[in-house]
Amino acid sequence: MVTTDENFIILNEAFPDLGRRIAFLWGDSSCRMFIQNLLNDTRDGRRQGFPQSVSMAIIALSLKHDNDFPNLVPTDSNIWSVNETWSQQQEKLEWRQKLKRK
Repeated sequence: MVTTDENFIILNEAFPDLGRRIAFLWGDSSCRMFIQNLLNDTRDGRRQGFPQSVSMAIIALSLKHDNDFPNLVPTDSNIWSVNETWSQQQEKLEWRQKLKRK
């Protein structure tokens, strides 16, 4: 269970909302995308970034998710199929976030 992982605890203590989302999505293909998006600036340079310990915890959680759920890691070397997978994951994540808000 991810909630007992030391890296999850580091992230959750600093950013409980992110911890809740990761715990909810853990084991789903949209979790991988969500974690990866945390590490990328999607706010046109306005993202402050995470403290180093939290960044390292996020990277470790990403690796743990890939290790725990290897069937969810894209393996196709065709860049267009990877983008299609990413697009499908984005839609799924947005749908789950909308459901959570209701």
